[in-house]
Amino acid sequence: EEQFGFHAYPKGSWILHMLRAQLGEELFRRCIKTYLERHSFANVVTEDLNRAIEETSGRSFDRFFDQWIYHAHYPELDVRYTWDSAVSAAHISIRQTQAVNDQVLLFEFPLTLRFKGKFGTQDKAVTIRQREQDFDFPFENAPEIFRVDPKLELLAQTRLDLPAQMINALLEDRSDVIGQIWAIGQLEKKGGPDAVGRLQKILQRDHFYAMQIEAAKALQRIHSDEAFAALKAVRSQDARVRNQVVAALAGFHLPEAREVLELTAAEEKNPEILGHAIRGLGRFRTAEVKTTLDRFLRTASYRQTLSSAAISAIRIQDEPSWRTPLQQRLQEAEKQFPAVVFGRGLDTLAYISRHESDKEEVRTFLLQSVNHKKQSIQAAALGALGTLEDNRSVGILETWANTDKDTPQRRAAQRALAAIRGTRSWSANITELREEISKVQSENRDLRKELDGLKRKLDTVATNRPAPPRTSSSARKSSIKTRR
Repeated sequence: EEQFGFHAYPKGSWILHMLRAQLGEELFRRCIKTYLERHSFANVVTEDLNRAIEETSGRSFDRFFDQWIYHAHYPELDVRYTWDSAVSAAHISIRQTQAVNDQVLLFEFPLTLRFKGKFGTQDKAVTIRQREQDFDFPFENAPEIFRVDPKLELLAQTRLDLPAQMINALLEDRSDVIGQIWAIGQLEKKGGPDAVGRLQKILQRDHFYAMQIEAAKALQRIHSDEAFAALKAVRSQDARVRNQVVAALAGFHLPEAREVLELTAAEEKNPEILGHAIRGLGRFRTAEVKTTLDRFLRTASYRQTLSSAAISAIRIQDEPSWRTPLQQRLQEAEKQFPAVVFGRGLDTLAYISRHESDKEEVRTFLLQSVNHKKQSIQAAALGALGTLEDNRSVGILETWANTDKDTPQRRAAQRALAAIRGTRSWSANITELREEISKVQSENRDLRKELDGLKRKLDTVATNRPAPPRTSSSARKSSIKTRR
């Protein structure tokens, strides 16, 4: 996990998927079978896979492996569609917009373009290898639908703006769920009442549940009053759809949203949906909400799903008043909590107590779990000590951080120490800054006193200075004549 991050496996699966698309299902399986049998119980490198594919298929994949594995990034495509009625042809312009350098190449890859209309469905295969390429495809009538990579066989980021009538046609094409979901994304980008109305119809009609889920997500991201009203009006029997709708409603910080979430918490039976409602209530700070959260914090459920949701809501509220009920619940139900939920509870307890002047009770409670029989809880407790930001935890954390063996506990202790020292360093910097400001202010006061003293002396001198002698008018005239 630390070496590769979360991109490695998803990109690896995409590369295998692209290989399958280019080889075909049967040949792809033969290539993989050859690779597995040839290297069973042995170590391999990427080139071993490339060699097995080339020998089995009789085709070179050097360029494929070079650009997709040995170099970085992926194609960023800007696709433009226009219909030229003068010659009855669809004009497609495709441009690779990614920045090209030593690590990122100009990609070469096959691409499928799909056209649907009165002429039926036609797929056009093209090869993209230049920065910008143009294609013209003649048809008897203007296509009603245009799709890029309709089977999702290419790892790429594609930007495409289509006319409203094409987006609407895609939404109605139930033979192309991928296209329908893409069209929902286009409605989200457009926003506005018309887009919200279309998305609401998708939620209310008997569509494939995945489309309804995507429509609910889009309405949440549009985040307008009309979008909230559309979500609030949903009455779905499908728990998967209802789950996403409640999650979307939880993203609105409105009194009406709180009412819907409280009603859901009172009536819903599905624990996953209840979890979304409980977490959403964490945004609100009413007495009724606090009562609801306290009830679910103490409610036993499968793998403590409801208590876990309440703990997440308590963290959002970030109020020290939750310290006692949360600590009591963790003490009472430690054996019933899954390790990950109990660990999250410890960290939440530390989080809501981090600004308290007296952290002794919480620190003592966390230390009880540092030597827990489960290593994951040990790591969670050590991490929670860092979240608590208590300098008195440094000693025990250093003990774990300085062990020879690399373990999750050691890494958790090291991160906790860094958090505490960072906070302490920041506090020290603040103290130094305050001292410096006080020093400058003191020096300014001294300078002001000196300036005031000098000013008083100058005023005294000016007051006591003898006035110059006065001369008569005739004398002044005589003096002027003499000078002349």
